Amino acid sequence: MTSTLWLDRDDVQRAYETFDPVMLIVADLRAPNGGETQPGSATGDDVLIVEDGGVSYALPLHALRTVYRACLAAAVVRRLSAPRIATVGLVVLRSWDASAYLNVFVRRVPEVTHVAVCAGEGQADVPERIRDELFMAGATLAAEEDAREALFGANLVVVDGFEDASWLDQVSAGTVIVNVSDDALPANVVKALTMIYGVAGANRPPVYRRHYGREMPRFGDLFEILRSDEPIANRSTDVCVIDLNGVDAISRELTLQIGKTARGLGLGRWTHDVSPPRNGE
Repeated sequence: MTSTLWLDRDDVQRAYETFDPVMLIVADLRAPNGGETQPGSATGDDVLIVEDGGVSYALPLHALRTVYRACLAAAVVRRLSAPRIATVGLVVLRSWDASAYLNVFVRRVPEVTHVAVCAGEGQADVPERIRDELFMAGATLAAEEDAREALFGANLVVVDGFEDASWLDQVSAGTVIVNVSDDALPANVVKALTMIYGVAGANRPPVYRRHYGREMPRFGDLFEILRSDEPIANRSTDVCVIDLNGVDAISRELTLQIGKTARGLGLGRWTHDVSPPRNGE
């Protein structure tokens, strides 16, 4: 009988803190048969199950998608020739998502000096260990209730989970925007874009074509870019968007590595079937 290790979102986070998930997904994309895949099978809408070596790992689907998207964004940012990312503004709908982005950006994007966070659900859930790591790196953290305050001065902006991002009313030259909010970007921000990195063949959010018509900004396939060794030759005056709205699947290698690492750390709860453990088990 196959045993199943059930992980919650905090187990997922503690597991991927112990390795470089950005490097892992880039290596996976460059492998002959690697790349973005939907691993295992889903049980309901919230859990993803992947099997390996007679063991099943059950992981929260939303947490996995958030981590994978954060890693893709960090991988592109690390390849940009300009600008140097110093200040990060995170405006996300769910408080745990703020922690996931922070975890990746603080550890995997070099030279970050300040992070400001605004969570639509309330106070951002930032574990003490991430706060300590920011402090040790000489970076500061601000939790803001107002989205505009969180984005003030940021040259890496993350917008995730919103139907309306009208508070993002202006961007400066050299800003990199990570968009996981479909059609939420305001018209004046979209008109300022000079480069879009996204998934080739995916439907672009209508806001882009609505404000550009046929003359879209330059487009780069983020998966092809990450498979290349060449740096992204953008200009320090560019306003770029890393559009992750077409990213729905998840790296199988990332999923397995999180599961195996959590197992090695003694995280999660075991069952002997694919049913989630009940309280007290």
